[in-house]
Amino acid sequence: MQGLNIIIGCDGENEFYWNPLDPKSPNPHALIVGTTGAGKTQLLKTIIAGFVNHNIPVIVFDIHGEYKKLIEDFGGRYINFYDNVRINPLNPGNKEPKATAFEIREIISSIFRNIGDIQKDKLYEAIIETYRTKGIDPDKVPTSNLNPPDFGDLYTIINEQLENNPKDIALRGLLARLRPLFEFGLFTAERGLEMSELLKPGITVIDLQTIPVASEELKDIAVVLTSRKLWNYLNVNYLNVLGSEEAPHIRVVLVLDEAHRYVFENSQYNIC
Repeated sequence: MQGLNIIIGCDGENEFYWNPLDPKSPNPHALIVGTTGAGKTQLLKTIIAGFVNHNIPVIVFDIHGEYKKLIEDFGGRYINFYDNVRINPLNPGNKEPKATAFEIREIISSIFRNIGDIQKDKLYEAIIETYRTKGIDPDKVPTSNLNPPDFGDLYTIINEQLENNPKDIALRGLLARLRPLFEFGLFTAERGLEMSELLKPGITVIDLQTIPVASEELKDIAVVLTSRKLWNYLNVNYLNVLGSEEAPHIRVVLVLDEAHRYVFENSQYNIC
């Protein structure tokens, strides 16, 4: 696949290609920018068609409900995120739970801006306590099947801490800031999003427009946590899912509308 060439246009005489695996390129990423009517969507469709023709899975995160028509054009899978998907970010998988707690703290504070250092620390401690209430040692990688806590459990812990210390203004402010995370049940027991299905050839459109709240932050964190889940799955199941190849290859293509939303200052958890 090192010679992967994706057609991006023509001038009537010549065709122009993009090779995301070009050794001269620092990375395989692409950014499409332009004014309204400049042809961004058409170029995106052309690029998607190129990857689909090479049997490479393409996942489109649809923030504004604009890309469902891609399924009509190319076939594939359409996923209504709110009705069909639940992700549990507190499932540590093959990591120490305290590492997961720190990672989730950093992701949340990157998206829900204006969370101070004290509130970040309170969030971390609340997540750690949530693991302990489930009988999970935050310092040890789980060695057997476990029933991990979810954001519903985290919400309960934060409320209990507030009942015990009602004058804790920092914790009360944290709860008010993060309330959308808890109110709609998106981050509870996992269902509806099998990573192995996303990695099948073809296109998958994940529609986040259906989230019933005018919270762009909630959509953003859904994108970041879904991407994180996919990345962790690839790392854990690399040989089983991808096989072994010596040459560089594209495993999956992620299409992010309004990609600037996922660039966080001084954060190692950027997905762009």
